[in-house]
Amino acid sequence: MASVYIDIPTNSRWVPYVGGGLGYSNISWGAHRTALLGSSIIQNAGSQGVLGYQGKVGLSYPANKKTDVFVEGVYQGISNFAIDTSNADPLNSWGARLGTRFRF
Repeated sequence: MASVYIDIPTNSRWVPYVGGGLGYSNISWGAHRTALLGSSIIQNAGSQGVLGYQGKVGLSYPANKKTDVFVEGVYQGISNFAIDTSNADPLNSWGARLGTRFRF
């Protein structure tokens, strides 16, 4: 995933930021049974590459010269894909992260 982040300048040590990215995601599934018109079909395991994307909004704070702490909200998703003869809708998720960044 290639991402771009932009810090929003403030007059404090708290630095809000926004970002987003695009990249490759690999979707994998195991063998499964599908019911179709009263019969059962066994589908094979497989995988498929699809477009992945994300958006972030966050707030960081420099704890010292080499370390930031941050909290961020994340939206991630992938484009629609097909499993054998079935089409799957796009998948997406929302999440939150709390962490530390180190500068070298």
